[in-house]
Amino acid sequence: MTDDLAASADSRPDPRLRRQSVRRNGWPLAKRALHWVLAISVVVALIAPKPEHSPGLIHAAAGSVAVAAALIRIFWRLLSDVRPRLRDSFRISLRRLPDLGPKAFGAPALQLARLGGFAFLALIPAAFAAALIGVGGGGGESPALELHELLGSVVMYLAIAHAALALAFAVLLRSNIVGLTLTWPGVALEGGARGIAGIILGVFLSVAVIGYVWGPFGLPARLEAMMETGGEHGHDED
Repeated sequence: MTDDLAASADSRPDPRLRRQSVRRNGWPLAKRALHWVLAISVVVALIAPKPEHSPGLIHAAAGSVAVAAALIRIFWRLLSDVRPRLRDSFRISLRRLPDLGPKAFGAPALQLARLGGFAFLALIPAAFAAALIGVGGGGGESPALELHELLGSVVMYLAIAHAALALAFAVLLRSNIVGLTLTWPGVALEGGARGIAGIILGVFLSVAVIGYVWGPFGLPARLEAMMETGGEHGHDED
């Protein structure tokens, strides 16, 4: 029996090898694509000229890409059991901080980064909707455009905080965040059939919204008219 137990122990997988395997498995490929498309498009939208200084087409196009990626991510989450779940991000424990030293701040940093990411996803469609309401009203001193600017500023600060907290997690816990989000191999997507359904629904809704905004709604012409009449806030020159 002793020999059998020894043989059984020898046949168990080495926990160190299991941890190495987990570390080398990155995010699902669809999640990586949406994450980086969303990040890059938001940065472009924030730094591109706004309609008060130019037609604002780059700003509008980047915002459209961002809202499309956000909608796909949102419906993917709503229809499937994709992790991390929102409720899990509120489970921040500080009890072991004195025992673990600086490394103990890594997990709370990750949880706060996730909370910021969820808020980021929710605010992008809201900012886009506020912009459309303001542009549809002809611009000028529009409360909707003021709200769009406010939400845009909040999104910018959330993006900065999200990146800083993710980097803090990577440094404190020596996590290869580049491998996790870019270079390591991973499955195509997660969430099973419901996840696929959520992605399809998100894509369909995104195409419908963006197609309407750039087609029948006439966003380019409306932005051009706003610029000619003084920009977003109606600063007409005498």
